[in-house]
Amino acid sequence: NSNDFDGPVLVTGAGGCIGSWVVALLLKANISVVAFDISKNKKRLKLLIDNEKLDKLTWVVGDIANTESVAKVITNNGICSIIHLAALQVPFCIDDPIAGAKVNVIGTLNILESLRKLNNACNAVIITSDKCYHNKEIHYGYKETDVLGGKDPYSGSKASAEILIKSYISSFFKNNSEIRIATARAGNVIGG
Repeated sequence: NSNDFDGPVLVTGAGGCIGSWVVALLLKANISVVAFDISKNKKRLKLLIDNEKLDKLTWVVGDIANTESVAKVITNNGICSIIHLAALQVPFCIDDPIAGAKVNVIGTLNILESLRKLNNACNAVIITSDKCYHNKEIHYGYKETDVLGGKDPYSGSKASAEILIKSYISSFFKNNSEIRIATARAGNVIGG
């Protein structure tokens, strides 16, 4: 319900497959959205949402690995909620592990740092991946108590992000009722 939000929702990675669907669902619920993406391409979103809903959308082109860009989009737009989806996926992380770490680890760190310095209440859901677990080649789902790890740069970056999130919650947000953070670990997603 749009009445439950004091300000817009920031969606990082808004141009991606999952990000486009999240933005579309928020807009359909009449919730103002600030979409943050490295590309100005809204092609996916335009397939999912009617043009009249786009008036509740602010599209910001920026790099999640750039500390200033992330801080600026959060503080300048009165953000009250964040859904952090920006990520480089497996093939990109294998081709360029440094770029993968910048986006998946430093990008998450930039969100956490911006929340730490924020002067207003904010809820954040930071999405990592079920690939953050040490791969034991099991045939059932992993649990939150399973060991983090990774056999490839993507998995390692997502495990690192999970460790960072947990350390920030313990160090800075444990007794802070104004900033509430949750993580979710996405599996493979096909379609909306």
